[in-house]
Amino acid sequence: VALPIALTRPAAREAMFVRPHLVTDLVVLAPRDERQRRRLAEWMGVPLAGRARLLEALADLGQPTELISLLPAETPEALEEALLRGEAYGALTTALEARALQDRNPSRGWIIRTVLATQPYAAATAFGEHDLRRALDQAVMLALEEGVVAGLFREAYGLPFPPLPEEH
Repeated sequence: VALPIALTRPAAREAMFVRPHLVTDLVVLAPRDERQRRRLAEWMGVPLAGRARLLEALADLGQPTELISLLPAETPEALEEALLRGEAYGALTTALEARALQDRNPSRGWIIRTVLATQPYAAATAFGEHDLRRALDQAVMLALEEGVVAGLFREAYGLPFPPLPEEH
């Protein structure tokens, strides 16, 4: 079981996704500083910390990514450290992670500068694990109904759990 994975075409070829899924924005978190903001607006040569899979998700969504210089930061802690040490001018991350970073570092003046795309996320299992996926579907629904997911989400991000997308 992998948690969470962006629902992209490449990922869908490798895994079966649990329902329901969460939708969040992919954003650039940047300093409020005017000089750095101008550099970020140009995108060229400006290192952004972030996960390689987010850059892949942007490319999969048809967003231009060739001008983004990505400083690998594969965990939330590594992302935060790269920003705090000044190794990156901003972060390519999810809106949820960006808000958590803002909350933990209010004196830094980081703001969500750009929303690049909206991306669904979900837990996933290996192909062929139909029984496991059905069991996870049921467990997630039960955890949602009992408020467990909302509590864990608030604990992790300090935010209320967002509404889930409608199933079609």
